[in-house]
Amino acid sequence: LDSVHGQGLVDAVCSMGVRKENIIVWDKNGIEHNYPSTILESIYGKFDKLTIEEDNVTANGITLRKKELSLEIVKKLTDDVPLPDELEKRLMQRLDAIIY
Repeated sequence: LDSVHGQGLVDAVCSMGVRKENIIVWDKNGIEHNYPSTILESIYGKFDKLTIEEDNVTANGITLRKKELSLEIVKKLTDDVPLPDELEKRLMQRLDAIIY
Protein backbone atom coordinates (compact mmCIF):
# COMPACT_ATOMS: atom_id res chain seq x y z
CA LEU A 1 0.00 0.00 0.00
CA ASP A 2 1.06 3.58 -0.45
CA SER A 3 2.30 5.35 2.66
CA VAL A 4 -0.88 7.45 2.50
CA HIS A 5 -3.96 5.26 2.12
CA GLY A 6 -7.57 5.36 3.11
CA GLN A 7 -8.69 4.43 6.58
CA GLY A 8 -10.00 0.88 6.57
CA LEU A 9 -8.00 -0.20 3.51
CA VAL A 10 -5.87 -2.65 5.49
CA ASP A 11 -9.01 -4.25 6.94
CA ALA A 12 -10.59 -4.40 3.48
CA VAL A 13 -7.52 -6.13 2.03
CA CYS A 14 -7.48 -8.57 4.95
CA SER A 15 -11.15 -9.33 4.38
CA MET A 16 -10.17 -10.44 0.86
CA GLY A 17 -7.88 -13.07 2.33
CA VAL A 18 -4.53 -11.30 2.62
CA ARG A 19 -2.89 -11.81 6.00
CA LYS A 20 -1.96 -8.54 7.70
CA GLU A 21 1.73 -9.53 7.98
CA ASN A 22 1.83 -9.80 4.17
CA ILE A 23 0.70 -6.23 3.59
CA ILE A 24 3.57 -3.90 2.78
CA VAL A 25 3.17 -0.16 3.32
CA TRP A 26 5.80 1.64 1.25
CA ASP A 27 7.87 4.42 2.81
CA LYS A 28 6.79 6.88 0.11
CA ASN A 29 3.39 7.56 -1.35
CA GLY A 30 3.37 5.72 -4.69
CA ILE A 31 4.85 2.46 -5.94
CA GLU A 32 6.44 4.56 -8.67
CA HIS A 33 9.06 5.66 -6.13
CA ASN A 34 10.17 2.01 -6.04
CA TYR A 35 10.66 1.65 -9.78
CA PRO A 36 14.30 1.05 -10.77
CA SER A 37 16.11 4.39 -10.96
CA THR A 38 18.05 3.36 -14.07
CA ILE A 39 14.81 2.82 -15.96
CA LEU A 40 13.21 5.98 -14.61
CA GLU A 41 16.28 7.95 -15.73
CA SER A 42 16.10 6.38 -19.19
CA ILE A 43 12.59 7.80 -19.46
CA TYR A 44 12.88 11.13 -17.60
CA GLY A 45 16.61 11.82 -17.67
CA LYS A 46 18.48 12.63 -14.44
CA PHE A 47 16.11 14.15 -11.92
CA ASP A 48 16.00 15.16 -8.27
CA LYS A 49 12.32 14.60 -7.58
CA LEU A 50 9.56 12.43 -8.96
CA THR A 51 6.18 14.13 -8.55
CA ILE A 52 2.99 12.10 -8.43
CA GLU A 53 -0.30 13.96 -8.69
CA GLU A 54 -3.45 11.94 -9.19
CA ASP A 55 -2.71 9.74 -12.25
CA ASN A 56 0.33 11.70 -13.48
CA VAL A 57 4.00 11.04 -12.77
CA THR A 58 6.31 13.94 -13.62
CA ALA A 59 10.05 14.64 -13.60
CA ASN A 60 12.09 17.11 -15.66
CA GLY A 61 8.92 18.50 -17.19
CA ILE A 62 7.99 15.10 -18.65
CA THR A 63 4.64 13.69 -17.55
CA LEU A 64 3.36 10.18 -18.07
CA ARG A 65 0.16 8.61 -16.82
CA LYS A 66 0.78 5.90 -14.21
CA LYS A 67 -0.33 3.14 -16.58
CA GLU A 68 1.93 4.42 -19.38
CA LEU A 69 4.88 4.58 -17.01
CA SER A 70 4.27 1.08 -15.66
CA LEU A 71 4.17 -0.31 -19.21
CA GLU A 72 7.48 1.40 -20.00
CA ILE A 73 9.03 0.00 -16.82
CA VAL A 74 7.90 -3.54 -17.66
CA LYS A 75 9.26 -3.26 -21.23
CA LYS A 76 12.70 -2.27 -19.93
CA LEU A 77 12.88 -4.51 -16.86
CA THR A 78 15.46 -7.31 -17.11
CA ASP A 79 17.22 -9.56 -14.60
CA ASP A 80 20.28 -7.30 -14.57
CA VAL A 81 18.41 -4.09 -13.64
CA PRO A 82 19.15 -3.24 -10.00
CA LEU A 83 16.05 -2.84 -7.87
CA PRO A 84 15.63 -0.13 -5.24
CA ASP A 85 16.61 -1.30 -1.73
CA GLU A 86 13.11 -1.00 -0.32
CA LEU A 87 11.61 -3.11 -3.10
CA GLU A 88 14.39 -5.68 -2.85
CA LYS A 89 14.33 -6.01 0.93
CA ARG A 90 10.64 -5.65 1.69
CA LEU A 91 9.16 -7.55 -1.25
CA MET A 92 11.60 -9.53 -3.38
CA GLN A 93 13.48 -11.18 -0.50
CA ARG A 94 10.18 -12.19 1.08
CA LEU A 95 8.97 -13.67 -2.20
CA ASP A 96 12.28 -15.52 -2.67
CA ALA A 97 11.91 -17.06 0.78
CA ILE A 98 8.43 -18.30 -0.10
CA ILE A 99 9.23 -19.54 -3.61
CA TYR A 100 12.68 -21.02 -3.16
